[in-house]
Amino acid sequence: MSLIAKICLVISILASLAGGYFGYQIIQQRDDCQNQLNETKSKLTITAKNWEGTKKELETAQGQMKDLEGKLSDAKSQNSSLSTKVTELTAKLGDLDKSLNDSKQQLSSTMDRLTKMESDLGGKTPAQLKEAIAQTQKEVDRVISDKKKIEDDLSAQKAEVTRLNDRIERSKTGEMPPGISGKVLKLNKAWNFVVLNVGNLDGVVENGILVVYRDKQFIGKVKVVSTEAHTCVADIIPEMTKAPVQEGDEVFN
Repeated sequence: MSLIAKICLVISILASLAGGYFGYQIIQQRDDCQNQLNETKSKLTITAKNWEGTKKELETAQGQMKDLEGKLSDAKSQNSSLSTKVTELTAKLGDLDKSLNDSKQQLSSTMDRLTKMESDLGGKTPAQLKEAIAQTQKEVDRVISDKKKIEDDLSAQKAEVTRLNDRIERSKTGEMPPGISGKVLKLNKAWNFVVLNVGNLDGVVENGILVVYRDKQFIGKVKVVSTEAHTCVADIIPEMTKAPVQEGDEVFN
């Protein structure tokens, strides 16, 4: 075998060894790549599962976020309402404080008045005061009754004064109200006067003229000279008498 053949053989052997080495390296690298691919697929699968879990957690978190936002909105609304209520209650508390102060002042004033009243009462018990009030009321009732009686008497006296004044005025002219009628009770022939059964309470006045009748026949006239409550004395007017006046004759005006 020639040198060239040997060299070629050596080169061929070296090339074969190199090819086998590189082939081994390639196979080794392929296996490594396959292992890496499988590992990457496994990681990808795990990552996908984790992504799905994370996605669900995100959706849950988003739902919770919405719930929290709704609750936050409600809380803000409640906070606003509570703030308004706190303001109202604060104002009401101020009014109550003022009312309390006023009540304290009124209580103090009332206590002062009560103390003064107790001092004025001189230590008397309620029963004693009640008895004193009852006695005072009786006295007041008695005074009122006396006052009413006095007023009634005064009214009657005023009426009597008015009647007497009217009688005095009418006696000046002899004017009497119409409708007076009576009878001759007594006759005094010596002094020529009669007593009649009508008086000043019946409207008869001094100087009044009454006509005397008997059986509807004109007898004469008489002139009143004095009066009592229901009787009067009248002089017979001779020039106006047609027949003697008798007891029982009727008189009219």
